[in-house]
Amino acid sequence: MALNRDLFSKHPILLPSLLAAITLLATILTGYALSGQKTRLYEKKVRLEERKRDLALLDRILADYETHKVSIEAAVRTLPKTYEDVSFVVSQIERLAKANRQELETQLEKDAQKESGELASLKITLKTSGSYTDFSQLMSGLALLPYHTRLDTLQIDEAGGNVETVATIRLYLQKE
Repeated sequence: MALNRDLFSKHPILLPSLLAAITLLATILTGYALSGQKTRLYEKKVRLEERKRDLALLDRILADYETHKVSIEAAVRTLPKTYEDVSFVVSQIERLAKANRQELETQLEKDAQKESGELASLKITLKTSGSYTDFSQLMSGLALLPYHTRLDTLQIDEAGGNVETVATIRLYLQKE
């Protein structure tokens, strides 16, 4: 101890310099720690704002769902779910073809394809023969059926005053 006092008494500026260096080092370390805290705080604020935005969007989606709930449920009810439902859709297409004087041959894809969300789809190939006008009426009638369909391909060939068509439609289904 006597050695340290002698050192400090011989160099009176040494103790204040040492204390200043310790204080400076403590200040630097505190600043570094605070800058890290500031970065983490900023990141948390950004995440909080994102969550607030997401909650606002979710509230809007829920409000839209409540507003359109009846329409959504009605649309879902038009999506066939079982083999019997698909069979009924095909019988409706056959009925339309007969009413529009079209010879019809149908071919269903073996397995449904997965679509986005709660949907699947099944390709149905329709081969028809008859007049163009009657075919046009068949397709218009098909569009009026209460099912969600999409025309994927259409090929029309003229044959002796009639048209022969091959149309591939996609029938949307409820996923099982």
